[in-house]
This record gives sequence, C-alpha cells and structure tokens, in this order.
Amino acid sequence: MNASITAVVMVALSAPLAAQWLNHPTPGIPRAPGGKPNLSAPAPRAPDGKPDLSGLWTKISPKYSRNIAADLKPEEIQPWAQALVEQRKEDLGKEYMNVKCVPLGPGYATSADSTGAEMMKIVQTPGLILILNPDLTYRQIFLDGRALESAPNPTWMGYSVGHWDGDTLVVER
Repeated sequence: MNASITAVVMVALSAPLAAQWLNHPTPGIPRAPGGKPNLSAPAPRAPDGKPDLSGLWTKISPKYSRNIAADLKPEEIQPWAQALVEQRKEDLGKEYMNVKCVPLGPGYATSADSTGAEMMKIVQTPGLILILNPDLTYRQIFLDGRALESAPNPTWMGYSVGHWDGDTLVVER
C-alpha cells in the first residue's frame, strides 16, 4: 500500500517539478527593461571571445518538418504520393520513428516537432558543445581540433566536429 501511495505522489509531483527550472533566467543574457531577452543586443561572449551559445533555447517548428508538400496544390500531388499520405493518416503514422520511441536524429532534434517540447539546453565549453533535449537525447559537437572520423561508431545524434569561423560555428557531421 505504501508503495502505491508513493508512486501516486511521485507521478503527481513530477509534472510541476519538471517545469520549475524554466522559470530561472539564464545568467549573462542581455535583457530588455521588461526582463525579456534583448534580441538586438550583441551576443554574449565566452571567456575565449567566441559567441556563448550556452543556455535554454526555444525550438522552431517549420511547416515543412511535418509536411514537405505543405505548399503544393492538390493537383500537383501525384496519386501515389497522395495515397501514401492518406495511408499514413489512417494508420496514425505507425512507421514514424518516434512512434517506435526511436530518436529522430539531429536534423529533427532542433525542431519543436521532434519531441513536442519547445526547449533545448546548450552547454558550451572551449572544446565541446552539448545540446541536451527533453527526450533525453543529446548531441556532442567536438571543438578540440579533431578530424571528422570516416567511420565513427553510430550514434542517434551522429558524430560531429566543429570550428569557429569568426563568429560563425561551422559543424560537420
């Protein structure tokens, strides 16, 4: 009986606790008088002078991530493609990767459609950038000068190396 009560309490508390950290502003971000991030301010800088990407980021959800044919008129869609769209609607996308709890990879991990979550966290160090997603996936971008491996061990978010070109982070995967 105690285990059941404990389980109910843990489930009841987990949702409110998960959202608590979002209310804490990331330090170092320039803010407007109302407290919102000042998007026209210069980018914060890391100790090495490069732009500091650390913090919470809101994901975007481009319309094409869910429907690559979003702008097509019905007469422009070939019959086989329309049949495939209808079949996937009917079977609720049963072949879609995240229905099987398989991560979608780095291309989708930066869009809100990937997990339903709107946020991701970036942790930046001089030699590594980590992108942490709410679905417990993460991406590592190595900035330590290593070369892109020709046959890296497969990972869900790939193997990435990067370097700075001025203020632009260039990432190879």
